[in-house]
Amino acid sequence: MQAAIRPEWVPLADDGTFTARLAVKEPTVVDGGSIGVFTYAAGGVKNAAQELFVPVAYSAAPVAPEPTPEPQQPVGPTLVVSPATALDPGVDQRFTITGSGFTGALSHDGLYVNIGPASAWTPGTTPSQSGWTASDYLPKARIAADGTFSTTLTVKAGAARSGSSYVAAVFCAHGCSGYDRSLDAVSGPITFAAASPGGLLPAPAPAPTSAPVLAVEGVRAGGSVTAGESVTIVASGFRPNETGIRLELHSDPVVLATGLTADASGTVRTTVTLPSGTPAGNHHLVVIGADGRQVSFPVAVAAALPVCVARVVSGATLSWGVKGDFREYVTGSIAHGSATGTGVAGSGPWTWSGGNGTFNTNDGVGRAAFAGSVRFTGHGGVLDVTISNPRVQVNGSTSATLVADVRTAEKSYPGIAVATLRLADGTASRAGDKVSWQGLPATLTATAAPAFEGFYSAGAALDPVSFTLPLGAETDCTSASGATLAKYGKGGVLAATGGDLDALSYALLLVTFGGAMVLVARRRAQAAKPVPARR
Repeated sequence: MQAAIRPEWVPLADDGTFTARLAVKEPTVVDGGSIGVFTYAAGGVKNAAQELFVPVAYSAAPVAPEPTPEPQQPVGPTLVVSPATALDPGVDQRFTITGSGFTGALSHDGLYVNIGPASAWTPGTTPSQSGWTASDYLPKARIAADGTFSTTLTVKAGAARSGSSYVAAVFCAHGCSGYDRSLDAVSGPITFAAASPGGLLPAPAPAPTSAPVLAVEGVRAGGSVTAGESVTIVASGFRPNETGIRLELHSDPVVLATGLTADASGTVRTTVTLPSGTPAGNHHLVVIGADGRQVSFPVAVAAALPVCVARVVSGATLSWGVKGDFREYVTGSIAHGSATGTGVAGSGPWTWSGGNGTFNTNDGVGRAAFAGSVRFTGHGGVLDVTISNPRVQVNGSTSATLVADVRTAEKSYPGIAVATLRLADGTASRAGDKVSWQGLPATLTATAAPAFEGFYSAGAALDPVSFTLPLGAETDCTSASGATLAKYGKGGVLAATGGDLDALSYALLLVTFGGAMVLVARRRAQAAKPVPARR
């Protein structure tokens, strides 16, 4: 949004001060009001400490104009290029470009550094990244805190014309180059010698050597990186095509890469992985040339995060009867219905077998999913509910969630949270490679209570749940078995309750299912026999 707000942009200094110039053409005062300068926090934020008012008094009497200050030479970014005079266009020319004053709100985007004809671009106008003889991108990491930098560019033999004049040009990188001109800078002329009558050029001056420049990609703000992560090293300032360069991690030297070779511009690039056993603390990445020249980059290494490992679950079992008095009502003399299981054993409670999933024994989280269904029908088809494909999600040491697909006479909805399970109030056991929970109290969740309108209220007890999880080989964690826990650096935690649907779909199901229960309740009210007592 910077392009839209740039005309009103006022920098805020680190000490909290700013200077803004406001022009009021025709000040007017509303009844009961006053003219002045107001400040308040932007974006809808409320902060009384920043809600200030300073009155401004206006007079109809003419005011003598303030004297016009003497124009001052603007201070901005500057460039120095070496070498810069009488260069031979017939050989590769390597330039060292040194900049200063490249600071400000947009310097974090980095800079484009270019060499080309002076006519290629006029500072203060929108530049193009095409048409330059040599170019480079300078990321923020290669710009010092005081706004200085040093880099090298090579103009290949024959790319420049004899007797021509070139410049080095710098402007803001990426999208901000289209609207921000605060980082525009052009060097003095870079001249290429004209050929003498004999076709010879003066001998070029030896190019000065400069200290290598290092940038590291893949580190966070402040140079932070985690042991076991990969980083990319970009180091320049070495000899063209220099070989035998190596990369080390200091203070206690650990060799990360050897046999590196610089390209024709003297830049070497390599991607390495920091050893997972690197001690946490401050370190340096050091690139060392064949001649002993070196450059280092400080990094703050954080200890490697633990690896999440789960166990394969295969052949799990689940036992549940939904709710005893609900079964009795459906099959009784009022509803005249049935409760029929498909792919399950028993007639209520029912047993689901062959469940699969993963379980993390270290964190006590995991999931097992089962196939099979139980269908409740009654009142000549008014009541028609199928609960199928249950999933047990263990959320930790104290709670689990029973999730299932629910189909009513109206619609089908997958992944509905049916009940919460209190692990601490059941019986837990582990024998060999099996973990089991028996007799877990199951409670209808508050959000699901409307589905049982006319039967049960929120928090009503459903039939207890039992399940056994056989544990097999180790495997990668899934989101259901701990991969999203904060301790593994994924930035999240497992939800304690919930199913596979979003909140809107779940609410729609509750309305539909609840509507079916209302119809059943009305049918019950008209029946001659009493309704069975709630349990």
